[in-house]
Amino acid sequence: MATIITVANQKGGPGKTTTAINVACGMAGAGYRMAVVDLDPQATLSKWNKKRMKLGLNGFSVQSVTQGMLEDTLQELRASARVDVVIVDCPGNIQDLTTRAVELSDAVLCPVRATAFDFEATKDISRFIDTVRQTHPEIRFMLFVNAKHVSRGLDKGARDNLVRIFEKHHNTRVLTTEIPDAAAIAEFGGTGQSIFEYAPKATAARLYKKLTKEVVECLLNPVSA
Repeated sequence: MATIITVANQKGGPGKTTTAINVACGMAGAGYRMAVVDLDPQATLSKWNKKRMKLGLNGFSVQSVTQGMLEDTLQELRASARVDVVIVDCPGNIQDLTTRAVELSDAVLCPVRATAFDFEATKDISRFIDTVRQTHPEIRFMLFVNAKHVSRGLDKGARDNLVRIFEKHHNTRVLTTEIPDAAAIAEFGGTGQSIFEYAPKATAARLYKKLTKEVVECLLNPVSA
């Protein structure tokens, strides 16, 4: 049975697709058999994958799925003997499509940018987790700080703030890895490569590898807060 991880955040622009691409590639590089589902109508991940296939780098399937086919597609992938992990890239906003994807998942990975607006929006994430827990109590939520600026004041205490906000949530973890705001991250998406291929020696590649390892460890050893 495959494990399903949905990448979601109700705030626009936190880096969901970038996260989905690099975690999927990181897991594939670690030997997991991956499948990716693109739920975003903009199909950014699917377009990236077309470029990737032309380069001969594709190590997993990417399916662009409509709302009507979501449940059937995820059930088929979960039951597939050829898939270990499914990554679901969701559109912006917590809407019916994202909510259903989360409900069908084993875990949710949520990137959060360290801006005042994004931290204000974490109240919505908190309420969303509470709502999901009422009917699906065992879904694991993983949050991490994304696009961190080293010099900006808010970024310095970003993870501590997330821990305070979510420390009382059952089976919810704030990951220790913080992904930087780096040029390589902004550039790789247009190439069909992941960060690991585009800038393998960059700090960002090392940190995405660390993030991937944390996600795997969280799935293997869920915590109940």
